[in-house]
Amino acid sequence: MHQPQPKIRYSQGTWLASWLIISICLSCPGRLQAQSLTAADVANTINSGTRWLKNDQKDDGKWSRIHPHTGGVEALSTLALILSGEDKQSDNIIKSLRYLNSLDPVHDNLTVYTVSLMVMVYAEVDPELYRSRIRECVRYLVAAQNEREPFRGGWAYDINGGNPDGSNSQFAILALSEAARVGIKVEQSVWQNAQWYWERKYKGNGRFIYREDSHHRTVATGSMICAAMASLIIIDENLNDQPPLKRGKVACCLEEERLEMVEAANEWMASHFTTRSNPADAYSIFRDNRYYYLYSME
Repeated sequence: MHQPQPKIRYSQGTWLASWLIISICLSCPGRLQAQSLTAADVANTINSGTRWLKNDQKDDGKWSRIHPHTGGVEALSTLALILSGEDKQSDNIIKSLRYLNSLDPVHDNLTVYTVSLMVMVYAEVDPELYRSRIRECVRYLVAAQNEREPFRGGWAYDINGGNPDGSNSQFAILALSEAARVGIKVEQSVWQNAQWYWERKYKGNGRFIYREDSHHRTVATGSMICAAMASLIIIDENLNDQPPLKRGKVACCLEEERLEMVEAANEWMASHFTTRSNPADAYSIFRDNRYYYLYSME
């Protein structure tokens, strides 16, 4: 019998669905060889991944994976299912939404990762129905953005602040962009500070780092470079309602200094490209973060 192809709606978040589901299947025995990969192989892998996710969900809407980020696995899995074509009225989605709706970002000590993913879920499911929830999550993310030097503009793990990192900051920017897309106002100062943060993380020659501390200050990785490129472009889109004009022509989309950063970062990726690990220009504890790197690259 012909296997129907999944109805995947391509949007800014589709990368997340593909990353989660394909990475689940790639971690299993008998994974596909890249040289023989076809569109049907990818579709079948996505179908297998969605079946696994749906079967692994419990009756209370949670997933069986234990993780320190309360609600994070649920939000991530729900978003992956939706973006892979799962009916938004299915039992799996309804159970997950019921659980996510029970969480309070502040009182339940949710992390930036979780709250960011919740925004993306609500924006995909029904932005009008969940408008108040999106606003609540946006308020959390705005409050969690660091306002103090030298960390201004970045996000750490939660609303209590601390030394921000590129991963949390990337998720927050993706979420705020989705919120803005569905009509939730995000102040320009939020984008301006985020832009300043990423510019500060640039260390020349296309290199962006994870965090300003003794362990990460000098090492650039593929995941952070991809995160930086995406973040700078998204920030610029939200700072500029109209593309700027330069010599009478549309200059899309970054200003020259940031465009040079992104172009240099793209060159770094071209020279270090691999799908076998998270590339780095020196030893890094993040080399094993292969799937995070793949989603950042997507």
